[in-house]
Amino acid sequence: MRILDVVAFLFVVAGDVTLGGVRGETVTVEELDELLALSDGARRQWLDRHQPALPEGNWWLHLLTLLDHRLAHQPANLVAWAQLKIWLLAQARERSTLSRDDVAERVAYFVSRMRGAGIEAALLPSADTVVRECLDAIPVALEQVATLTDRKSLFVLGHQEMLDSRRAKNLINAAGPHLNELEDPDLAHRLRAWLAIKPLLV
Repeated sequence: MRILDVVAFLFVVAGDVTLGGVRGETVTVEELDELLALSDGARRQWLDRHQPALPEGNWWLHLLTLLDHRLAHQPANLVAWAQLKIWLLAQARERSTLSRDDVAERVAYFVSRMRGAGIEAALLPSADTVVRECLDAIPVALEQVATLTDRKSLFVLGHQEMLDSRRAKNLINAAGPHLNELEDPDLAHRLRAWLAIKPLLV
């Protein structure tokens, strides 16, 4: 691939005009503002029209980056933009463009950030929902996850074992800040068990 092709593919404008460079696809700020005002059904139709024909994770990541720009520059519409981002993340998972664990992690961090920004908890996914999604996305059971009893054991772990352990650690890091907000005691127990072994995860 030529250098110019790479530059064209990665090009992003996150200012007041466009966000583009994903295989020739662009989304304008005006189109994103239009998306904000639509019903869920109309939003799905909007995505059907705008997203690339083949699953394109980069297109979704660029779309979310542009949305973050609107979040930062339209504080009066913070709740609406926040809810749209959470909805879009769910759609990205449903359409198999972002993985379950990626979406769970992104939502967990984003909800923490929005609560810190002053959005009422009732307007966001509950801590129970956020933590359950993170724990359910962990690809290996607590009793089977690879841990490090000492650094030498790193060299005897298989590649997939290390990947699964790292995914677990990332998801627990995202879920942890929600612990004190949990209402389900069983869910809190599950999270505490994972937090207890987190220092031993890869």
